[in-house]
Order: sequence, then structure tokens, then C-alpha cells
Amino acid sequence: MELKIQVFGNLRDIIGSNELVVNDVLSKDELVKMLNTRYAKLSGTKYVVAINRKISVENDSLNEHSEVALIPPYSGG
Repeated sequence: MELKIQVFGNLRDIIGSNELVVNDVLSKDELVKMLNTRYAKLSGTKYVVAINRKISVENDSLNEHSEVALIPPYSGG
């Protein structure tokens, strides 16, 4: 299964692109573990994973239709 991930903010500098494609990742926890292994700087960086436009707080399942994004901390006024 191929999964496209949108990457925002300073996370683009770490990954080197605004989009990332990964294969055979079935859950958010698997994705985070794989990304932290592949991109060591990510393991020390705060970010959230959004799945289908909602911040994921649990180990949500992923499929080829999932809309996934990596989002750094943000603030607003």
C-alpha cells in the first residue's frame, strides 16, 4: 500500500520535501516509528500527525485513501 504524506513547516527541511511517499504502513504509530528511524532529526522534533484533516491522538489505522500530514507546532493570535 502506497501512502502520500504532506509535510509542513520546518519538517520539510528535515525530510527535504513537502511530500513523502511510504509503503506498507498500516497505522499512525508504525508511521511515526518508521519516520523517526529514517529521519533521525524527527525523533527530537515536536510534530503531530493529522489523518483525514484531524489531529490523530490515538493509533489510528491508515489505508491508501488516508489523507496524512505532518504538522509542526503552531501558534496564532
